[in-house]
Amino acid sequence: MKSEKMNETIKTILERRSIREFSSEQIPKEDLDMIIKAGIYAPSARNLQPWHITVIRNADLIEEIEDVMREYMLSSDDENLIERANDPSRAIFHKAPTILLVSGDESNNYMKGDCSNVLQNISLAAWSLGIGSCYIGMGNMLFQSERSDEFTAKLEIPQGYKSYCWISLGYADGEVPSAPERKSGVVTYIE
Repeated sequence: MKSEKMNETIKTILERRSIREFSSEQIPKEDLDMIIKAGIYAPSARNLQPWHITVIRNADLIEEIEDVMREYMLSSDDENLIERANDPSRAIFHKAPTILLVSGDESNNYMKGDCSNVLQNISLAAWSLGIGSCYIGMGNMLFQSERSDEFTAKLEIPQGYKSYCWISLGYADGEVPSAPERKSGVVTYIE
């Protein structure tokens, strides 16, 4: 007989979903602080903690970032990006009231893995508090635009750090999506 052990941590991992429709309700500061704390307690190679988190709760700034990204998308040769930029129903950050940018120390060989750990901790901590999240990989287009230096300064990214990934945070507006089927054949046991 197969035994399945479940605790709150595993339950949170299995139930977490990416949210792509957020309400405008802002996350309480104490919850956001706890989510950030969970993020910076992520494991890192040699405990170098090569990350920096920029928290953006200013709606005008979020809108400005999205506008610059849309301009960049429209100037690309990628038809998919152009189509997405022209779709008024698609907000890049899904109308989340809070977005986070995780940047990493460019000199650290393990920065990408370490920053990914931060993002995962943030996502799971948020979900455990009833707050949704969504990774926004395309957010880095901001730093491919002509205004890259301006936003590097405006978002106070430390010297020697580069944008790694963004995450939207907020309360789901609508139903939480169901988990898609997991792919089979992705695990090999060698005993």
